[in-house]
Amino acid sequence: MKPQIKILIAVFVICCLLISPCMGLEPVSTVTPTQSPLPGITTSTISPAPTQSPEVQDNTSASVVRPKAVDDNGDLTKGEEKISTALLLETNETSGNPQGSETGLQIKTVPVPPAPAGDGGKISSGKLVYVYITTRPGYSTHCVDSLVADVKNRNEDYHLVVGWADVANLERIAELDGVRNIRQVSPPRVHKGINTTQGDIIHKTASVRSTYGYTGAGMKIGIISDGVNHLADSQATGDLPVNVHVMRDQSSGDEGTAMLEIVYNMVPDAELYFHDSGNNILEFNDAIARLTVNPM
Repeated sequence: MKPQIKILIAVFVICCLLISPCMGLEPVSTVTPTQSPLPGITTSTISPAPTQSPEVQDNTSASVVRPKAVDDNGDLTKGEEKISTALLLETNETSGNPQGSETGLQIKTVPVPPAPAGDGGKISSGKLVYVYITTRPGYSTHCVDSLVADVKNRNEDYHLVVGWADVANLERIAELDGVRNIRQVSPPRVHKGINTTQGDIIHKTASVRSTYGYTGAGMKIGIISDGVNHLADSQATGDLPVNVHVMRDQSSGDEGTAMLEIVYNMVPDAELYFHDSGNNILEFNDAIARLTVNPM
């Protein structure tokens, strides 16, 4: 073989060996010069590149780090997944969250019974929070009674329990098979300003009364709100009639008084009823039922 050909073959082999590692590829063959049986001619043989042994391949695949499977809720336990975020943060003593209205939670502190607790462990830390506990269909709402400090309301049709539960017991309650979720009871919101609402003018009910003679006679109108603290004052000034029926007023506030005054201005001959809104959704439902079933 001519010297030029030998040089080209050598350069080709060197280039292959250099390019392969740069590209991150494994060499596929090795070129080995051999002496040809013909005088003056050198030939080359191509040998397949050695493959990795099964042991090496297994070790390589085993060294690959795979991401840990994590559910949508991160590292929460099954019990924690059933608890609302606000309550879950409250159970963490290091969260530094303030108590009460700033967190949207209704919280109170009670004495912790001496050990052994006569309440069966219902009060562990003495820090109680007002909660809704929803149970699964097929389970009685009484399945949580052994861990809830004070049950205020329950409704089997809605699978709902309302009560005061110790913050330290929330996860234990959530871990019960019959519990679907636990969330905080948000206090009722009222909407009133410092100025008298001109409802009669806005709705032009004065024109309706004067044109058609509709004054609300024969109608019964029920109001649900926070309270009627100054009902007597409004009756004394003539802003409300003396025959307002107050079915229950256990809350504190005067939005109910203001709403009654607006209705009275619009339909002065209607019969007026009031019931407070209660402290949770079940009490609110009861207020509606009493207004509709009893007097209305």
